Amino acid sequence: MNSTAHSTKQFYLPIGLTAFQKDLVEILLNLHKHSFESELQNTDIVKNEQTYPQLSTKQLNYMFDSHIRSIANHPFLLVDHYMPGQFLKLESTENLVNASLKLQILQKLLLCLVDKSHKDNSKFLKLVIIAHSVKELDLIEGLLLGSKFKIKRLSGTSLHDEKHKFPKILPTPSNNSPTSSSPSLSSSNSYTGYPKDDYDYSIRRQLKRQRTQALKSENWIFLTTTTHLTNDNTLLSNYTPLDLVISFDPFNLPVFQQGIVPTIKLLVKDSPDHYILNHGLGDVVDHDLKYKNMVKSISHFLQNRNIDNNTNNIDYNAFIDAILNEDTTFQLPDIKLSRENKDVSIYMTPKFEEKVLLELDWKSYQTELMKLTMNRLNTLTSISNENESAILNERSIETERQNNIDRLKGETGAMFKQFQDNEKVSNEAEKKLERITTEQTKLEEKLTKLREKKANLEELLSSPEDKSTAFELLQKELQGQLSRLHEINEQRSKECEGLRNLYQMKSTSAATKSAELDATKKLLEESQKSKAKPSLTLESTLLTEAQLSRELESIRSQNRFLNNYISKMTSDYDLTNTSSTASVERSRIRSTRSSTPSYTG
Repeated sequence: MNSTAHSTKQFYLPIGLTAFQKDLVEILLNLHKHSFESELQNTDIVKNEQTYPQLSTKQLNYMFDSHIRSIANHPFLLVDHYMPGQFLKLESTENLVNASLKLQILQKLLLCLVDKSHKDNSKFLKLVIIAHSVKELDLIEGLLLGSKFKIKRLSGTSLHDEKHKFPKILPTPSNNSPTSSSPSLSSSNSYTGYPKDDYDYSIRRQLKRQRTQALKSENWIFLTTTTHLTNDNTLLSNYTPLDLVISFDPFNLPVFQQGIVPTIKLLVKDSPDHYILNHGLGDVVDHDLKYKNMVKSISHFLQNRNIDNNTNNIDYNAFIDAILNEDTTFQLPDIKLSRENKDVSIYMTPKFEEKVLLELDWKSYQTELMKLTMNRLNTLTSISNENESAILNERSIETERQNNIDRLKGETGAMFKQFQDNEKVSNEAEKKLERITTEQTKLEEKLTKLREKKANLEELLSSPEDKSTAFELLQKELQGQLSRLHEINEQRSKECEGLRNLYQMKSTSAATKSAELDATKKLLEESQKSKAKPSLTLESTLLTEAQLSRELESIRSQNRFLNNYISKMTSDYDLTNTSSTASVERSRIRSTRSSTPSYTG
């Protein structure tokens, strides 16, 4: 069975069952096991007139099929009596949703649609949700109350009138109608004085504008049932165009007036509805054949009721985007019927089997159903209490363990802090020990030297008769060393003076030659200029000659000055042998600069 039909825009979304729904199916199987097995074995019990109130096998099987379909949609539908609207309004949304996978999928789809509407502010949606019955519609409305959609209930009575009024467009009269003729004074409004046509036109325009603004800023959901929609084909004509239809009824729906509308059908996998649709048995008219198909569909459902039909792998956001954007590349997984288990003794055995009455009337049926449900509820309650006590015990153990962990963490933190403090003290002690060791080494070296001096002094003091002789010998030795040092100093002073005079002479000669070189360069440059541009007049040549003569005279005077300066310096700093004292004095009164070191005694 193909779950995606882009041509007809019908999409079958596979749904599973919650644990609560599966438990109710087991309760129904426990109650209908005898009658359904007799039907499978063709051993229907013939009842006489005295047993008229008792339900026949066929009646029980019809009830079995009806209750399975109710549970597949929502477990609350198993209750035959009236459910007060106040109960549905007070019932938490979480309880409603957790009881049925169809409502869980519906909630996911609505959240995706809200996100889609928020992302595209220019696109606001109009949805239709179709249920099997008014009671199922009450459950759906209980889920939708307080959502970000405005609700319009078209079938049955609304649980809570939120006063959402969908704006309507007044019918526009044709140009040939009498009301479209030009107004006259006789047709004017007595209150405003304006012609009636103009006044009515302004109302129509205002209502149309209000309707357009409302449609642009609101998301709407219209709630109806399959029966109502089948009997009234114009039920949704005032709310077109529609964007999406979500149907709890997987069978064919009446065609909408606007044409093909994208329709999502929630189908419980391997359910009786799935079996009927897969084999194309929905249009069978013959009652006997229809009954046989119903029995086969129930049998198939019971054989595959324990298969986990997980649908978490569907990306609902991508699914909604593909539907609204008419993307034909998106494909839902095919809904195939599971493989049947032929062993009747296996699939006809309930998980929790209890003794029930074999002959049931309507009242005893309800009693047995309630009793089995309460027994299962009590069992689950006891299991829940046991699990809760076990959880409380585990929580107390875990709390104690966490307390021990916290205590150990505190102790570990205190120990770590103490360790850090001790480590800090240890580092400071090591640094202090290192400083003390260094100081001790220095003191030991000083002590060793002092001990050596002490030993020398003691040695000197130990023989007082030889004291003067030792001092004299030491004095002579020191005087000899001093004399040798004086001689070396005088020799080095003489060498220094000679080098200094030589340096001065060479520096003077270098300065003279540098000046001559500069003058020669200038003369050469001028000669080259004169050669390149010869003098045109004798007067310019004479001026040049006079200038050169002056420069030559200046150079000669400088040369004489330098020669006199050298002679004077030579006479002042004679290189004759003098005593060490005179040499020291001359070196002290020297006025010329020198970079040569002076060695004095």
